[in-house]
Amino acid sequence: MPRKFAILVLLLVIFISSSLSPSSQAQILRESEFGVNSHIASRYGNYDVMNWPADVIAGSGAGWVREDFHWFWIEPQQGNFQWEYYDRMVDLLVGRGLNIIGVLGHPPGWATYEPGDDPSGPSFYAPDPQRFAEFAAQVVMRYRHRIVHWEIWNEPDNPQFWLPHPDPIAYAELLSTVYPVISAVAPESNVLIGGLNPFDSSFLQTVAEHGAWWAFDIINIHPYVDPATPEAQGEIGMASIKSIERVTSWAGGKPIWVTEYGWSSLPTDRDPAGQASEEDQANYMVRAAVLLRAAGVWRVLWYSIKDEVHNGYGLMRFAGNYDDYSQPRPAYTAFVTLNRQLGGATFERPLDEVRLVSGGGVYAYRFLQDNETVDVIWALEPSVIDVPTGHAQANVHNRNGNRWQVTAEQGVFRLYPNESPIYVRRPRK
Repeated sequence: MPRKFAILVLLLVIFISSSLSPSSQAQILRESEFGVNSHIASRYGNYDVMNWPADVIAGSGAGWVREDFHWFWIEPQQGNFQWEYYDRMVDLLVGRGLNIIGVLGHPPGWATYEPGDDPSGPSFYAPDPQRFAEFAAQVVMRYRHRIVHWEIWNEPDNPQFWLPHPDPIAYAELLSTVYPVISAVAPESNVLIGGLNPFDSSFLQTVAEHGAWWAFDIINIHPYVDPATPEAQGEIGMASIKSIERVTSWAGGKPIWVTEYGWSSLPTDRDPAGQASEEDQANYMVRAAVLLRAAGVWRVLWYSIKDEVHNGYGLMRFAGNYDDYSQPRPAYTAFVTLNRQLGGATFERPLDEVRLVSGGGVYAYRFLQDNETVDVIWALEPSVIDVPTGHAQANVHNRNGNRWQVTAEQGVFRLYPNESPIYVRRPRK
């Protein structure tokens, strides 16, 4: 049977079976635009305690998680599907009100053209696009009532994840093959282009030039800049978005999401000296999230919930094994506060009216949340600033959520920002 005809038959069978299911979509219970890479089905591997990380994530107030749906794990032999871990992960996360971004990724060797691949092991070589489409149809249809966001591959422009080297034309073919299949089995789905890292707008432009601009709904980038600070390089904030806009100016606009960003508080390949402390990590996480939201990014997800053996990007320390969630870093507390203070908020504008009394490197941005304004302020050196106001008082929350009040004098709030962001809240007029 020709492979394209086989896909059509598969889609028909899946569609008929889905019509017998209750017609409900994933419940979206959390408003926060911030999230975290969780990977509890694909990395931590202890079925009996998967509820522990799910509880930690839910307790953070995050609105989003990103989970790998590894083809090599789900279908190690052709036609032999293993769903147990993924079913439990989806039950746990959706049951706690979390929205899932599912990453459809790395194939078993039997599904690639590379003769040296282990047939049932993971491969980073490009898969047969038609076979990948068949796999995507199975996954998306199984979870369509609870997951509506799907990412096609992880970092296709990264030579670690697309062998023998990144190929935007081959990736465009993959997108163009998979997108109509997902749309057919789950029309409500939104497809993200695989998160781009190292971010290179020329890769995105080539994908667009080869007819795949229509084959995804959301632009997705991974703007790592460590060991630099969030303010020091162009990929965090406005500069990274401007490079995308040069592509979208002719190809057409799309929402921009960040599904990975982060700083490690331990030595890594990106930062062998381990320059960022745990306090730095917590500060950078908040500052980068604010800069990205101010630049127009719709969703911002930290990498990751917990350390792996070889890195310190986690909100939780490794603590000796993958099952231990007893050692949160300062970044976890900062993440909880970020979700409480800015979850569901909309960016309004930079606070250009801030007056510098002493110090320097002040950043200030205004958000609107419900009936309050929330000004997020920090400074690269200890500073004194005046913020004009028509209010008598405001509530100030520090990075860890501790609260105090400030009183206006002569129409200004005097504040003392440093590298650790503060949130200044008052009623909207």
